[in-house]
Amino acid sequence: MAIKYTVVQRENPAHREMGKQFLAQVKYTDETTFQQICEMISLRSLMTRSDVETVLSALIQILVVQTMNSRAVQLGEFGSVSLAMRSEPVADPKDFKKANIRGLHYVFAPGAQLRSALQGARFKAFSVPKTPEVSE
Repeated sequence: MAIKYTVVQRENPAHREMGKQFLAQVKYTDETTFQQICEMISLRSLMTRSDVETVLSALIQILVVQTMNSRAVQLGEFGSVSLAMRSEPVADPKDFKKANIRGLHYVFAPGAQLRSALQGARFKAFSVPKTPEVSE
């Protein structure tokens, strides 16, 4: 088992003066569907695939309700889910209006077991671009 990566050329917005450089990016070769996850869990438990699907669907509904009520949701060793928001800054807090809020997004913080799984990660190059020839 190895994490596939490809090398891409990108500009670092924090260091534009360095120009474009090459960096690694995870290469996803496929995806695992919700149905496949339900089947995999059912094979490792006493639950049927439809039981697992029901539980996971309920979890999603609960996550929505709890986060929309300004609650972070702790999922044990799996991690936690919370909301973060983007807003336009103002110089004085009295000037802040709801209209300054520009968006919400979910934040997932993996638990200790998920984080520690990355410690022994192995990597495999999926493709590495050739460096363009520079003529002088």
